[in-house]
Amino acid sequence: MTTIDWDSAADSFDEEPDHGLLDPVVRHAWARRLESWLPRERSEVLDLGCGTGSLALLVAGQGHRVTAVDRSPRMVEQARAKLAGTGTGVLVGDAGRPPVGKQRFDVILARHMVWLLPDPEAALRHWFGLLRPGGRLVLIEGVWNGVGLSAERLTALLAPFTERIHHERLSGDRDLWGKEVDDERYALVARAEPPRRHSEVVDVHLLLRRGPEVLLARRSGTGYADGLLHAPSGHVEDGEDVREAMIRETSEEIGLALDPDELRMALVMQHRGPGGNPRTGWFFEAEYDPARQPYNREPDKCSELAWFPLDALPDDMVAYCRAGLDGYRAGERFLIHWHEDGDAVAYEPRGPRRAVPLPAGGVRSGRIHHIELWVPDLAAAAAGWGWLLGELGHVPYQQWEHGRSWRRGDSYLVIEQSPDLAPERTSGAVRASTTWRSRCRTGRLSTRWWPVPRTTAGGCSSPTVIRMRAAKSTWPPTWRTRRGTRWSWWPAERPAPAGTVGRRPQLSRPAKPSAVRASRSSSSSARSAAVAAAGSRSARPLSSNSSSSRRSTRERSAETHRSRSRSSTTSSPSRSTAGRVTSQYQPLSSPMPVRTSFTANQASRQ
Repeated sequence: MTTIDWDSAADSFDEEPDHGLLDPVVRHAWARRLESWLPRERSEVLDLGCGTGSLALLVAGQGHRVTAVDRSPRMVEQARAKLAGTGTGVLVGDAGRPPVGKQRFDVILARHMVWLLPDPEAALRHWFGLLRPGGRLVLIEGVWNGVGLSAERLTALLAPFTERIHHERLSGDRDLWGKEVDDERYALVARAEPPRRHSEVVDVHLLLRRGPEVLLARRSGTGYADGLLHAPSGHVEDGEDVREAMIRETSEEIGLALDPDELRMALVMQHRGPGGNPRTGWFFEAEYDPARQPYNREPDKCSELAWFPLDALPDDMVAYCRAGLDGYRAGERFLIHWHEDGDAVAYEPRGPRRAVPLPAGGVRSGRIHHIELWVPDLAAAAAGWGWLLGELGHVPYQQWEHGRSWRRGDSYLVIEQSPDLAPERTSGAVRASTTWRSRCRTGRLSTRWWPVPRTTAGGCSSPTVIRMRAAKSTWPPTWRTRRGTRWSWWPAERPAPAGTVGRRPQLSRPAKPSAVRASRSSSSSARSAAVAAAGSRSARPLSSNSSSSRRSTRERSAETHRSRSRSSTTSSPSRSTAGRVTSQYQPLSSPMPVRTSFTANQASRQ
């Protein structure tokens, strides 16, 4: 606080042009400014640190009812003389806590006063308490001759009490001061409205999947992150939920009319851009449909659409979008991505990582952590397994020289090449079993992995037939694909129905065979009859040509496997209700050895 003897300064105070307002030009300049700061209707105005009453006289002349306060008796004496006949009350008192009792005001005016107070923050808090709701606090301050209060500092002091602060620069108006000034002089007009509850913009982002690829759009002409790649996205509008907003934005940006059932929740991320406000982003996943091609419907905002592999995303992306896709690949469901003000909007490969994954709730133990498949030909196996895993909802996760992985949620599957798995070293089927605990049942899971078929080039073809036999009291065939088709459980003793054998499974709904109905019956004799019927129908006459010989070889191999399955099934029928399930990949050609291993996560995620 600066100590000044204001009583001794009272007699010469009005000699300054901006104090006495004796010059008509200066007086008119201040009157014009006050008209813009004060309400148009008649209001109650409190003038703090009124001095000799020059500003209070202008305010009263504009029709407002004024109460003036100053701590100097000599100043108050001159103010009363100047304001006589205007109805203005002039009081002696501390401007920090003016003696006005419980009276409330529409405007509080203070010129060159806050910088003199010993505790400006406490005084401002008290002043806001004297204002009616929606009232105005008009502060005229500056920095001159190295003393005073800067606009930045005063704005920071006002921030806890209001969100609406109007800043007006006064240094450039020489009429206000009666001379040219080159220091900082300003006015702040703050409304008596408490800070509103925190609110955030909600945005939506589409991850359109085409197998291992995702669709990205290059921004252009938007004023934000132009030239960078980003997923098709937009903001939620009033009255919309996030799913409706995603469907609308998808139609507006890439011309796809998505059905609500096509959208799947992928990720929720709270993010903040450099120097920006926080937002909450919802990332949705949808599958590409060849019958509906996406196209650029907003060429003024997007320069191109292109597909990019999820496991090899480009670097020229918006940073928070890249973090969202990386989190999606890693199986995360909740993220925070908080930029610092000095960060770049674009993704920086060697920059700081701002993404923070938030663990989801629920029981995390008792789940399979990962499965490893060792194969002799990585490229061929990845081509076949990649398609199947994509159909099962897995996404490409990691890749290295001799391996690939796909992830879904907390579990992932690894395919790795091993030189020890040459066809001449290992043959036949590999059986693996493990005891595990799920959240719904406890039992022994017995899994039989038959060799994945080999193509004529020596590679691995897609697993084309998956046939499973379930005990009579276990899992119903309710697993559906996106378009409503169904993959059913089939008995290992019965050949796959027509339409399911080939390089790629045909996702058509097969008719329910009698063997399945028999396998669910409680009668073991009915089940045996169904097996016998299936075996008789699978018989084929042999021909003398070479192709028929090769087919008969495959059929004999399949019959061998079916016989083994029948023997294992009938040996202990009483254990079928314990959750024992046998799965089998039907071989279509000469066998290729595959080594499998399971890692059960009994305690935690890692």
